[in-house]
Amino acid sequence: MTRVAAIGRLLYAKARHINHRWNQLLDKIIDDHTNGNTSYNCNEESDFIDAVLSLKQEYNFTIDNIKAILVDMFEAGTDTSYIVMEYASSVPLFD
Repeated sequence: MTRVAAIGRLLYAKARHINHRWNQLLDKIIDDHTNGNTSYNCNEESDFIDAVLSLKQEYNFTIDNIKAILVDMFEAGTDTSYIVMEYASSVPLFD
């Protein structure tokens, strides 16, 4: 039982570390967009992050809400890519 508890503590510590790194990354991205420090902002083209930030006041989004939206979009893109790759690799098996 102590081994299971030790593994649980290890997994919890790793999950907290990954969560901390995601928060740092998302904070940096959001700060870059709000401060206009992005190098691709010269053309005044907006991207998804700019669109979400523009809705912040209208829908009373907090920074945590914006982070959650960005993580959801990242996960949705990753999941879609995985499904396409899985399908593409299985098609030759059935032909």
